[in-house]
Amino acid sequence: MRKKYNILLLSLLLVLFVSLSLFLSKPAETLVIYMSPRKMEVDSGDVFEGKVLLKGTKEHLENVLSVDVKVNYDKDKLGIVSVIPGSFFQDPMIVKWDQEQGFFSIAANPTKTEKVKLNTGGEGELLKIEFRAGKKLGSSDVSFDKVTLVYVSGSGGIYPKQITSTYVIR
Repeated sequence: MRKKYNILLLSLLLVLFVSLSLFLSKPAETLVIYMSPRKMEVDSGDVFEGKVLLKGTKEHLENVLSVDVKVNYDKDKLGIVSVIPGSFFQDPMIVKWDQEQGFFSIAANPTKTEKVKLNTGGEGELLKIEFRAGKKLGSSDVSFDKVTLVYVSGSGGIYPKQITSTYVIR
């Protein structure tokens, strides 16, 4: 009889653990991160601007404490010309990029007194980035790495829903 209770208890703990793991690992539908424009065709050698945007409820966006974002792209088709902090929050922001590996990352932790700024679409503009289309033709996805996190007051670290952008070099 005791063996049945132990098996039942172990089964319940396993179900609880799996359910909790699935719940915690789901992306938050309240926050979405993406590059704008989402799709674009450019000629080889062209320089064009993209923006990293964070969209969500006003309550979530106004309570963002920090972000830790990594973005991957095809290094043979795109190169970074310049990176400028967006209007969401300015300081302090650390931006790193590696042309050899084809990624850039953003780490931002604004001061407590700084109020985040939303654009007219209710989005937070994290970063403006100028790309140069490479000589190799074809498409390059610009995607967010799974380590991308947004820290929101009262909610902790949130994995935002990630939307991939595609840039076609012709």
